[in-house]
Amino acid sequence: MLRFALVVVATLTGLGLSGNAAPIPKPDPKALPFFPAKVGAKWVYERNGKTSTETITSAEKDGDTILVKVHVLDEHGSESDLELKISREGVAVVAGLDEKHPPSLVLKLPHENKGSWKTYTGAWPAGTSKLTAYGPEPVEVPAGKYDAIRVVAVDAGKQGDDIRRTSWYAPGVGLVKKETEMGKNTSTCVLKTFTPGK
Repeated sequence: MLRFALVVVATLTGLGLSGNAAPIPKPDPKALPFFPAKVGAKWVYERNGKTSTETITSAEKDGDTILVKVHVLDEHGSESDLELKISREGVAVVAGLDEKHPPSLVLKLPHENKGSWKTYTGAWPAGTSKLTAYGPEPVEVPAGKYDAIRVVAVDAGKQGDDIRRTSWYAPGVGLVKKETEMGKNTSTCVLKTFTPGK
């Protein structure tokens, strides 16, 4: 074991990685790493055997906030654009749900297990929903295994059945899984691939 340790130290020293090397930088607590915000980032999702894509087309920094535009090609071939506001407070959808609406805070940060908040979601009848975050917890999708924050919203449905929406968000990747339950019907969307932007 000692011989192995000496070989490793000698190798590192020979590569210029001795104790005199520059220290490894610590992560910047002011950075916004939770949700990707670089142009070209692309998510491919699968729902009921069909795929949809989301691609970041622009990202503009405004102080401590990044405004991100995402082009969506859904599983039916329809195209639309979303606008997201990413900050240390979380991720909010600011355009794309309806023509005009207040921001919808889909992920509140910093994360607190069992933390809740109310936000606009367009849900019937009030337009707002109470969201609760759990975890992080492991989740596996075709794109891989992640430790993700699970966010749950339950709303009254127009036909008497509650609608339960559950989303899993992974650091550095964003949304990796989403389930929508209404009565006995469940729809699941999972991340197939994620390509970081440049």
